[in-house]
Amino acid sequence: MNELDKIPITFTNIKWTKSTNLTKVISIDDRSDFILVKTLKEHSSRIFLDAITTNSNNDTNVLQREQLRILDVLRSHYSQISRPIQSDVVELNHCQLDKLDYSKFSSWASVILHDAWPTLEGKLKRDTKEVKGIEKDGWDDGMYLEFCLGLLEVYATHNGDGNIQICDFEKYSLHIECSGDLLSTAETTLRNVSVSHDGLPRLVFVIVAFQDADHLEVLIEACMMSHHLFIIHLERRSPPSFTDHVHRIANKYSNVVVVQFGSIIYTTDSVSTINYKIMNWLTEVLKLPYNYLLTLGNAVYPLHDVEELTRYFQKSKRDIWLGELRNNNNGGWLSIGYLERKRLIFTSGGKKYTQRTKKWKQHGFVSSIPDYIKANMTEKTNSGNQAIFSYQVVKKLVSSPQVKELFGMAKYGCCCCLGKRLINFVFKSGFSLQVVNPLRFIFYVFQRNEPGLLPHIS
Repeated sequence: MNELDKIPITFTNIKWTKSTNLTKVISIDDRSDFILVKTLKEHSSRIFLDAITTNSNNDTNVLQREQLRILDVLRSHYSQISRPIQSDVVELNHCQLDKLDYSKFSSWASVILHDAWPTLEGKLKRDTKEVKGIEKDGWDDGMYLEFCLGLLEVYATHNGDGNIQICDFEKYSLHIECSGDLLSTAETTLRNVSVSHDGLPRLVFVIVAFQDADHLEVLIEACMMSHHLFIIHLERRSPPSFTDHVHRIANKYSNVVVVQFGSIIYTTDSVSTINYKIMNWLTEVLKLPYNYLLTLGNAVYPLHDVEELTRYFQKSKRDIWLGELRNNNNGGWLSIGYLERKRLIFTSGGKKYTQRTKKWKQHGFVSSIPDYIKANMTEKTNSGNQAIFSYQVVKKLVSSPQVKELFGMAKYGCCCCLGKRLINFVFKSGFSLQVVNPLRFIFYVFQRNEPGLLPHIS
């Protein structure tokens, strides 16, 4: 055992425990993982030797200790043959992590984490709402690992090294993490729904539900036709009473399913991300036939009879419906600002948590944004996450590496910017789309509009 394995390291008032994976023989089939673990160990040794050389008392300074823990946590994680990432946010399979300069990364990440932990600890001591229920042994290991992996994705996505392109968004995964057997049960149900015998178009209603199950039932009934598909997404931390009520509603119908995966964090663009993953699941994984996909919140109601609405889509030549094409205030500069600002996100515990930090731009890291995103994120709409997409548009969205890269950047930085700017981005990124028609002529959104004369759609 070398000196690095012997040293007891503490930092930010959190005890560091030596991993059992540090000194064992590493047996990993994937060569890149073996190289990555070896690289992480070499960087740990280098930092440790530098610390005892530059410090007369043979101790490391606080940031060096933070660096050592970051590298150790990553090394422990990647030393495991089976190592699913317990996170609703982190996605790293598309990144060549063995090409990253971990001395630069750990120097950058150590400043962020050293700045973040005291704030988190203070909130824990005050037992504030957003972290209430998180015990120290829960966030000591699980939260720190997810923070490290999230920072690793941010650094790789924004090409923190600046020399080698680390991530290939052609390979970015849109896999859905779903609780238990919900996803397989939903698949079986949806596959058994017959298409219309009258040749009517099939509509897929994707509803993100978080409150008011009674209105949810009214909404489903108002949109119900036996050949349509209804997908209700539940936050996996929804109260049991609400969850049970939603399942009872779904069980009344043969074409309504419940999926419960991921985390809805309203200070991020997680709702857009969940809608995007459901699009991919329906279109690329299940390959189910449909004509239009509607992403709705729970607080909407159709302005027209469902048969009239369905026949309208049968005649329509349009591909996208939004709240509005744009609003009066050009907020494009804010879009880029949201993408550049980042936050730490914790989803793997019983409680979710998110925290911004002011320490992103240091050690040469500048949150670089590709020029094609800067050029195309210059206008915002009022659509939020309420929109209607034709099947052809969904196919283009889920197959575009540019859109995947935008989602990859936005999930750690945006607060509702994707839903408001995604369509403008799509229009300017080479997609051949038809005229946009305001969604407000089709659905009434309770929190934004006053009831008035219901217009006739044409």
